[in-house]
Amino acid sequence: MQRCHRFVIALVLLAASFAARADARPFDRWFLDKTLRIDYNHTGTKGTETIALASVSEEGAWAGSLVNLVDTLNLGEYMARIYDTQTGALIWSRGFSSLFNEWQTTDESLAGIVRTYGETVRIPEPRAKFQMTISRRDKQMDFHEVFSTTIDPQAPTEVHRERPVAAFKVMTLADHGSPHDKVDILILGDGYRSADLEKFRQDARHFNDVMFSTAPFKNRKNDFNVRAIEVVSADSGIDKPDKKIWKRTALGTGYNTFGSARYVLTTDNTALRDIAGAAPYDFILILVNDDRYGGGGIYNLYATCYANPDAPRKRLVDPARAP
Repeated sequence: MQRCHRFVIALVLLAASFAARADARPFDRWFLDKTLRIDYNHTGTKGTETIALASVSEEGAWAGSLVNLVDTLNLGEYMARIYDTQTGALIWSRGFSSLFNEWQTTDESLAGIVRTYGETVRIPEPRAKFQMTISRRDKQMDFHEVFSTTIDPQAPTEVHRERPVAAFKVMTLADHGSPHDKVDILILGDGYRSADLEKFRQDARHFNDVMFSTAPFKNRKNDFNVRAIEVVSADSGIDKPDKKIWKRTALGTGYNTFGSARYVLTTDNTALRDIAGAAPYDFILILVNDDRYGGGGIYNLYATCYANPDAPRKRLVDPARAP
């Protein structure tokens, strides 16, 4: 199981890389200031995997760096790379881990059961036809290509350009500058009914306040933007399968992931990405409206955390409403 500290490490490293402005590839030569969301299905069992492209869609403006385009951190189980097909140049890359590779460690996978998980790679939109590859580490930690596809963003049917209407309100908790220059954290609520939204606002502000009162975040506070989406679910709380408790929630989070009572994740990648696309983000934090201790995190995917009802709180001012 991959722990939440990897989420923290990723945030700090990304903040440092944004500040360093180390890698200098001319963004405007290769990219438009837009985001492409590339969805694919990851299928297999222990020792086998197949990746198949599902869809490519346009989101809003690119929220990432315009300078640090090629990943130099060498972290994660997988590496996604984007190449310009005309020149063969590597123009973007990012390391990540996934729900699928974590599931491959379970008893189900060891028994030969085959499952499919939806996954997403988000990239700045290339100006011209590009090749995307996904590589995975072997036991010696070297990457080997497991998937490749070519996408032409100028082809009339290649990219879905229709933008969904934002279903939920976006709340700004911290705004320290352009998303291109800052690390953008997006907090999503799950298991909050419309009647619970004031509680979600308080929970999100509390999470934000605690995080930026804690080292190393308090020393890098101005390197971050934080937004929250007021996601409305039909029920309060989230699934607890071991207690036979089932809830109708917008993001589909639940305890007992991969047999661990405290491990909270969602397998509904489409719902997660559709809702998150309403705001710029580098990292997603899902805050669940439940009092059972739990959470989780996968590198460069998302982290989850329960809303601790017993944590000390103080009244905070929403920056969007401040005079």
